Amino acid sequence: LHHILVDGTSVAILVRDLFATPEPDAVPAGRIGEHGMQDDRLAPDADDLHFWREYFSSCAGTRLPRRSTASSVTTVETAVVLAHDEALAFQDAWRSQGVSPFQWLMSLLAVHLGFSLGQKDIVLMSPLELRAAGMDHVVGLHSRTLAYRTRWGDDETFAALLSRQRKQILSAWSHGSPSVHELRRHLAGELPPALSEAGFTWH
Repeated sequence: LHHILVDGTSVAILVRDLFATPEPDAVPAGRIGEHGMQDDRLAPDADDLHFWREYFSSCAGTRLPRRSTASSVTTVETAVVLAHDEALAFQDAWRSQGVSPFQWLMSLLAVHLGFSLGQKDIVLMSPLELRAAGMDHVVGLHSRTLAYRTRWGDDETFAALLSRQRKQILSAWSHGSPSVHELRRHLAGELPPALSEAGFTWH
């Protein structure tokens, strides 16, 4: 099933219900859930909003270059297949810094994009699967697009950036993880018109 319809947890629910032996007249545990209900249950509180207000303070956003004023941004999807020795080297790289593959790759992409755009403050969009308490039996796409900000100084090493990014990403996850839509609704007028036109997805 495509992720436009269900998330990873839903697949396990569907498999469980498919091979379960139902009682007569029993209703399967899995059911279609509404994304709006999920958003309401995970709405940020005042402390969360204070964190995000500081997180995006003085943020100009990330816009990608266009060839002309009429052209739109081109979507590029890249898949990389690593050889065995390359995969081991990649594993050693993120493990040696005490970060996850997601944190390592997203930070690397942000720095690379920053050098291309001549910026040292990059915002990347990324989807995250989120389920509120009591939603473990619901089938559907329970995710939201989050915005992650990466900033670095002139003399900062990549290792130092990774250490700081790990703390910031974990802090972001602990403060409600509001979607970009929710941020705009709660922080109206405090975010740039285009928070980001670049995204990163880890499968």
